[in-house]
Amino acid sequence: MKTTRLRHLLVIASLLFAAGCSPRETTPLPPSGPHGGPLADVGSRKYALEFLLDRTEGHLTLYTLDARAAEAIRTGSEGLELRVRIGDNPQERFLILAPIANSATGEFAGDTTRYAGDAPWLKTREAVSLNVVEIIIRGRKYRDITGFIPAEN
Repeated sequence: MKTTRLRHLLVIASLLFAAGCSPRETTPLPPSGPHGGPLADVGSRKYALEFLLDRTEGHLTLYTLDARAAEAIRTGSEGLELRVRIGDNPQERFLILAPIANSATGEFAGDTTRYAGDAPWLKTREAVSLNVVEIIIRGRKYRDITGFIPAEN
């Protein structure tokens, strides 16, 4: 009787332990986001950022997405600071992305899914390395998120 009870307790305990210790999703990000831009992982596959560069205009748009890069996720950031490197040039440049309001969805600064900024040095065919200094998603701060936009052929 005691042996059976002990076995039941051990089985329950191991099931509870396994449920609480399940690993995070490990599936890789898709090759590109819903807008066609490259993706960056946020918070070990909790969220994703998509970067879209208009090389003709020197315009960069950043979208915040869920871990599957399928749905937009609103953020609490009122603007984003990016450190940017162009090609093999070690010079680091800074770019501020402003929140883009959307009255159709009720988005505003501090509660939006899209940020954008312009710089003449983004009018390049070279690769662009990006580092988002900090972003707030669902009340949590994430720092130093790296992204990469390949060179244009």
